Amino acid sequence: MYVLVMLTQTTLCNVAKVDIEVEVNQTTIVLGVLTGLFIPFLSNIMPIKQALSNSLRNALDKFRPSLDDIEVQMIRFEN
Repeated sequence: MYVLVMLTQTTLCNVAKVDIEVEVNQTTIVLGVLTGLFIPFLSNIMPIKQALSNSLRNALDKFRPSLDDIEVQMIRFEN
C-alpha cells in the first residue's frame, strides 16, 4: 500500500510540477491490518459453532436443511 502511495505522489508531483509530501500514518496501517484479520474471524464464529454442534456427517451434508425441526405433511384431497 505504501508503494502505491509513493507512486501516486511521484506521479502527481511530475504532472502538477508541485512538490507534495504524502505520508501514511502508522496507526492507519495497524488499524487496517487488525480490521482485516479480526472482522473475518468474528464473522465466522457463529457458523463454526453451528457446525460443531452437529455431528460431522450432518455438518458436511450440503443437501440437508440447517433446521432439523422442519416437518412436512402431505394431505391428499379426494373427490
